[in-house]
Formats: sequence, structure tokens, C-alpha cells
Amino acid sequence: MSVEDKDKIDAISLSNDGKKVILTITYHLDWTEDSLLKLQEKINTYLSFIESGEMLDAYLQSKDKFVAIEVVYNETLDESGLEFAEQATSVLENAGYELIFTRVEDIT
Repeated sequence: MSVEDKDKIDAISLSNDGKKVILTITYHLDWTEDSLLKLQEKINTYLSFIESGEMLDAYLQSKDKFVAIEVVYNETLDESGLEFAEQATSVLENAGYELIFTRVEDIT
């Protein structure tokens, strides 16, 4: 799955310490306006999944855990991507969630 499958959850897991649920979005596109709109739609799908209670139904281990959405991407963040990341991170933090951007090559 990917960011283009806007109604699907790409991956869900627990952090290594077990304190955080991580919902992963795989983002293989560039940072154009059209692509960023797809990412925004996908993030909104994830927020709906969390806030509707579907996440708990689908992943019982998520009960009472902090939630983070991680965007795993290929292309280096350009100015548009950085601006989007900063704004989206702020919005999600204000909603009580964490938004993480991780470049594929930085995953160990």
C-alpha cells in the first residue's frame, strides 16, 4: 500500500519500547502540490481511523498508547515538503499526536 491508497492504513505497529502506536504512511511521490494533497488526505484518513475508535478495534495493542503517524519517504524534502511537514506536525501536535518524517535511507 502507499499514500495513493487513501482509504487504507499502510502499516500499524508498536514502538520498540511498547509505549507508542505507530501508523506508517509509505510516501513514494515527490513534493509537488498534487502529491502533498494526497499526503494530506492520507493523514486525514489516519486521524479518522484513530478518532473513530477503528484503530482500537483493529489493533487491540493500541489501547492506552500514545499515537504517532510516521511518513516514510524516498525523495529528499524540498522547500514545499519542509513547509508541509512543519505545518502538519504542528497541527497534529495540537491534536495530541506525533507526526514523524523518516527518509527510507535513514531506517536502520
